[in-house]
Amino acid sequence: MKIAILGYYGYNNYGDDLMLYSIIKQLENCNNCEVVVFCKKSGLKFLDDFHFVKKVIFTEKSIVKNVTKYVREISSCKYVFWGGGTCFSNEDGVSIRYFLLAKLLFKKIGFLGIGIGNVTGYNKIKTSFILNISNFITIRDNESYKLIKKIVFHNKTKLAVDLTYLLDLNDKNIKSDSSSYNLVSLHNLQNFFSEEAIKKRRYNLVKAIKERFEKDYKKIIVLPLCNEDYNENTLLYKELLRLNLDVELSFSNTYIERTNLIINADFFYSERLHGFILAYFCKTKCFPLQYSPKFNYFIEDENIEVEYLGLKNIDDINFLYNNSETTIFDRSTVSQNRLNINKDLLLKMFK
Repeated sequence: MKIAILGYYGYNNYGDDLMLYSIIKQLENCNNCEVVVFCKKSGLKFLDDFHFVKKVIFTEKSIVKNVTKYVREISSCKYVFWGGGTCFSNEDGVSIRYFLLAKLLFKKIGFLGIGIGNVTGYNKIKTSFILNISNFITIRDNESYKLIKKIVFHNKTKLAVDLTYLLDLNDKNIKSDSSSYNLVSLHNLQNFFSEEAIKKRRYNLVKAIKERFEKDYKKIIVLPLCNEDYNENTLLYKELLRLNLDVELSFSNTYIERTNLIINADFFYSERLHGFILAYFCKTKCFPLQYSPKFNYFIEDENIEVEYLGLKNIDDINFLYNNSETTIFDRSTVSQNRLNINKDLLLKMFK
């Protein structure tokens, strides 16, 4: 059996890599399993460790070449699905052409572990159309499920969880060590703030980190979790370096390296949702930035109360480092039925 997976893959985004890795690990022990993963640009080196996975890179510059390559690869696939993330919103959405092509080629299409943002006008029509002709849909949170039920009229939609719940925390690649450090990962906030406001935020963050360092003298590791975040994290690193702090800019860009840095940190300030989710799962003390409603959806589904920094009070960064004893929660309060839906659906494809 052969399946094809599409997603926001190839952009060195930790959350998307984490979800894809979790999917592939679930399929590792399936008999006669073949998987084609479509991605843009390079990356996804971890896929090289799985003999049953073929990585196909879109060239981006030529739609014709991309479509030709896509049709050729899925010709022998039974299923074509999108793997995780907020894939429908006014700001950022899936190109439905690939799913329409798959449907025209009589493939079963679906969306696994997705969220949905604000969709209006043409985007709402497009989203409703492609979801209504899908063979299966699993939704990662209650709010997205409510939105989708308003525009999808079949009974093939199920409330599940984020694909990171598939992750096996006993994975041999996840390793603990005795290193002692504080971890910081910034988000590119150019879509939210002016350059002046971002510069002010950076100044406040540097001040807070310096105060924290003077209390515990722990090494600081700055970790970009996406290509688009590198510039902001580099600027933070340079500012900390000027203060002669013990700081390192991590160039770790593989899923495994980033995962191990997060789980072994003494404390983690994360401005990316899946950085926070992994810390939550692995019980790493973490203080997150709430930059999107999807953060609220996650903590509401988990029924947890967690202190966080919001975009509206982002200048109160001192609170972050003065209150590092964040609560560690047990995984997970979501019902077992929801936890099993994505896993069962994946395994069912190969029966």
